[in-house]
Amino acid sequence: MGAPALTLDEGRRIEMMSDSYSRFANVIMLLPKMRGEHWWTLLGEAWTCCDNISRYTCSRYGINPLDWAKRADLDLMMDAEERMAFAALPEEITVYRGCFRNNKKGMSWTLKRDVAERFPFLHRYQQRGKQPLLVIGLAHRSKCVLKLSRNENEIICADVKVIKVETIDAARVAA
Repeated sequence: MGAPALTLDEGRRIEMMSDSYSRFANVIMLLPKMRGEHWWTLLGEAWTCCDNISRYTCSRYGINPLDWAKRADLDLMMDAEERMAFAALPEEITVYRGCFRNNKKGMSWTLKRDVAERFPFLHRYQQRGKQPLLVIGLAHRSKCVLKLSRNENEIICADVKVIKVETIDAARVAA
C-alpha cells in the first residue's frame, strides 16, 4: 500500500462538491487517502458546514473520529485564532445544546446559552409538536475543539457530562 495521495487542497476541492448532508461522510471517506494532519485540518474546516453528523457517528455506523483522536489531532481542527481562544478556556467548560429529546447526545455544543436556545427553532432543526430542550453540560477541555465561525462559539466534544436539562420557552427566545 502506497502513501496517501491526496493533498489538503485536493481534499478541499472534493469536500466542497458535497452538500451539507453528505459532507461529513465524504470527509470520512477521504481519511485513507490523505496524510493524517491534512485530514484533521480538512475535518475542522468542514465541520460547521456538515449537517446530520450523528447519522454517521452513531453506534450503527461506528465512525466517530473523535473516539480515536489525539490532542494534536484535535488541535489541527482549529485555526490559529481558535487555538488561541481555546487556550484561554478553563479546564472544565460549561456547554449548552439546544435540541429535542431524540438528539440530546450530539457532539456540537456552544459556549453561549442564547445560541443554543435558538437552535431548535431554526428551520432545518425544527421538530413540530416536540418540546425544545436546553441541555447544560460540562466538558473537559482536553477532549474538545472550539470553532468560532458563524459566531456560535461551537464546542465539539463527544464526551459531555449532562448536568441539567431545561425546557425552552419559545416566546422568550423569540423576544
